Amino acid sequence: MASAAIPLPTRRQAIARLTLALAAPALVALIPMAVASALPAMARDLAPGRDGAFFAQMIMTMPAIMLILGAPAASIACERIGIRTTFAAAAALFTVAGSAGLLLSGFTALAATRLLLGLSGGALQTCTLALVGRWYAPGGRERVLGNIVSVSSAAAIGGLVLGGRLVDLFGWRGAFSLYLLGVPVLILVLLAVERGVAGERPPRGGSLAALKPLMLYYALILAFTLAMFMPGIQGPFLVAAKGIEGAATAGLIVAACPLGATLSSAMFAALRARVDALPLLAATALLMGAGCLIAAAAGGAPALLIGFAVIGVGAGLVEPNIGSTILGRTPHALHARASSIMISAMFIGQFLNPLAADPLRTALGANGAFIGVGVATSALGLLLAALAAFRRSAAPC
Repeated sequence: MASAAIPLPTRRQAIARLTLALAAPALVALIPMAVASALPAMARDLAPGRDGAFFAQMIMTMPAIMLILGAPAASIACERIGIRTTFAAAAALFTVAGSAGLLLSGFTALAATRLLLGLSGGALQTCTLALVGRWYAPGGRERVLGNIVSVSSAAAIGGLVLGGRLVDLFGWRGAFSLYLLGVPVLILVLLAVERGVAGERPPRGGSLAALKPLMLYYALILAFTLAMFMPGIQGPFLVAAKGIEGAATAGLIVAACPLGATLSSAMFAALRARVDALPLLAATALLMGAGCLIAAAAGGAPALLIGFAVIGVGAGLVEPNIGSTILGRTPHALHARASSIMISAMFIGQFLNPLAADPLRTALGANGAFIGVGVATSALGLLLAALAAFRRSAAPC
C-alpha cells in the first residue's frame, strides 16, 4: 500500500515539478521522431553510392533495445544512489549522446551514441514515474499521468515537423540539435527533485514478492502495446494495400493514431474519476480492437483515418491507467522498480509487434494482420469486461 504523497512546499516548487514530469517523457518521445525526417539525407551521406537506407533506419531504431534495458538499470540506480542523481545523470547523457550527431560522422560512432541515448531514455521514464508516484496523491496523479501521454504525443508530432525543418535548413545534422533540449530538463531536475528523501530505498528482501500481484498489469500493457503500434508499424502496409498512394497521405493517415491518443489521455483523469481501472482497461482493449477491424474493413482514406484514430483513443488510455494502478499499489520505495518493469514491457511489446503481425500479413495480407490483432484484442476486452462484471457482482453491498 502506497504512503501519502509528499506535500508540495511552495508554488514555485509545484510548477517546477509539474514541468519536469511533463518534459522528461517528452524527451523520450523525441528519440526516434527527431531524426525521422533526416533519414533520406543521412542515408546518402552514410553510404554514398550505395543503398544507405538500412544504415539510416538502424540509426533511428537502435535506441529501442536500450530503452528496454535502461529502465531496469535506472531502477537499480535509483535505489542505490537516489532518484535525483540518477535523473540528473540520465538528462546529461541524453543531451550529450543525442546531440553527438552534430559532430560525429560514420555509422559506428553514431550507432554507439544512439545506444547510449536509448539507455538514457529508459532512465528518464523510470525516474519520472517514480517521482509522480511520490509527489502526487490519487486524483492529481491520474491527471498528471494523462497529461504526460498527451504532451509526449504532441512532442512526437512536433519533433517530426521541426526536425524536418532543421534538416531543410542545416542538413541531416540539424535534426540532432533537438536533443539539446535535455539541458533545460537537467536544470529542472536540479531545481525540483529533493535530495535523500526518507523511504526512497526499499528494505532488503521481499521487493520482488511485493510486485507479484502486478504481473497481470505488466502482461496487459505488453499485449496492449502490440495493438497500439499497429498503425505506426503495420499501418503503411495497410495504406498501400488499399491503393492509397503518396507518402504524405500515408503519414497523415497514420498520424490519426497519436492525435487520438493525445485527446483521450487528456481526458483520462475525468474518465478515471467515474470508471474503475478494470472496466476502463476493458474499454481500452475494445476500442483498439474495434479500430483495427474498422481499418481492415476500410475502403478508402476516410475510414482508415477513423480506424487509426479509434486505435489511438484506446492507446492514449493504456499508460496512464496501468501506470496509475501500479503506482497506487506499491510503496514509494518500489515505485522506480515497478515503473521500470512497466516501461520495459511497453517497449518489448513494440519490439514484438512485427514478430506477431508479420506472419499474419505474409499469410493473409495487411488486412489479415489487422483482423487477427483486432479479433484478439477485442476478445481480451470482452474477457476483461466479464472479469469486471464478476468483481462488481461479488463485491459486498
